[in-house]
Amino acid sequence: MISHSHVPETICQIHQLAGHSHKINCVRLFHNEKEIITGSADRSLKVWDVSRSTYRQTTTMRHSSTSNCIDVSSDALTSVSGHMDGGIRFWDVRTGERAADIQSIHQGGVTSVQFSPSNSTQVLTNGRDSTLRLIDMRTCETLQSFQHLEFRTLLNYASSSLSPDGKRVF
Repeated sequence: MISHSHVPETICQIHQLAGHSHKINCVRLFHNEKEIITGSADRSLKVWDVSRSTYRQTTTMRHSSTSNCIDVSSDALTSVSGHMDGGIRFWDVRTGERAADIQSIHQGGVTSVQFSPSNSTQVLTNGRDSTLRLIDMRTCETLQSFQHLEFRTLLNYASSSLSPDGKRVF
């Protein structure tokens, strides 16, 4: 039997983030649950402090392509963003500086990025070219590529994921 006593009767907006000039395409909550990062069609990423009753923007990162997806490392020092131009970018969250730029890692846009839960130097990407890639962020090299005739990435928001132990790709 399922009890619905914990489900709220109504859902209401608590806060609205104002700062992007175009729609937000992606958002990620930091592991500490005190910050979020947003990516927008205005070609910027913004870090927000959400630990207080008033949310405030803390860092802005600018780039040359619309971000489609984003993730934050477990230490909350680095973020990775996937872009419509097929590239991924690594960012120092504290300063907003770009740490690395891997151009055209996918033919077409990057639809998802995820730091490995078991190895914080590795990132899984999914692209519109229907390929998954495991990337080493230290060397900016592809460690592994995954393709299958029956696997198709047809949408800009198609997602992929690593298992908690980092041994399986979904």
